[in-house]
Amino acid sequence: MWDFVTPFRTQWEELGQLIQQFELRPSFHPNQFTLFTSPRAEVTMNAVKDMEYHFKMLEAMNALERGMINIHIGGAYGDKDTSLKRFHQNLKKLPNTIKKHMTLENDDKAFDVEETLITCEKEKVPMVLDYHHYLANKGKDDLSHYLPRIFNTWNSFDTVPKVHISSPKSDQSYRSHADFVSLDFILPFLKMAKVLDRDFDIMIEAKQKNLAMLKLIEEIASIRGAVKRTSGGEVVW
Repeated sequence: MWDFVTPFRTQWEELGQLIQQFELRPSFHPNQFTLFTSPRAEVTMNAVKDMEYHFKMLEAMNALERGMINIHIGGAYGDKDTSLKRFHQNLKKLPNTIKKHMTLENDDKAFDVEETLITCEKEKVPMVLDYHHYLANKGKDDLSHYLPRIFNTWNSFDTVPKVHISSPKSDQSYRSHADFVSLDFILPFLKMAKVLDRDFDIMIEAKQKNLAMLKLIEEIASIRGAVKRTSGGEVVW
């Protein structure tokens, strides 16, 4: 809880200038202990503190207009219904100034796309779709059934939807991220999203980071007769 802003004021401002100059969309992903489903009051209290910590970093960079803080619903504790009720109750402890920068992401084990979407709609927060997590934890219906509603959770925010993309490290380590992103793995999603004719951002979660992004962009742009590359990291389909 030390003052991490004042000693580095110049550096925070420099980061903020870069964000504005290049129209970046900064986002934080607090750790797995930042959750609002725990029956323990101290866990909820620490989750609020961690959200405040990330909020203050966005504030220090003058990036609140573009910045988001992405978390998962949390643990199911053997009873999803009770845990979801507890999530809604515990989330009331989060100040609204911070909540309006919060997004929720579907899990690869606990809360699937449908459960996360319903929670987002109830709390009026945007949903970040993680396609890899969806395939690891599908639920009962096809993603195409939910995708328009997922994108619509962003309608009241002055920004386009954000999607997480990755591919499995191996069949044995399906939930782990690979070094790069397989085009074949994500192509069904891209075709599904194309039908909606809506802009959205993709955040790539791969061990090779920017190298994985550049490689994937090259591969997507090479789809014959369909895709046009408009900048280093942007394509139009």
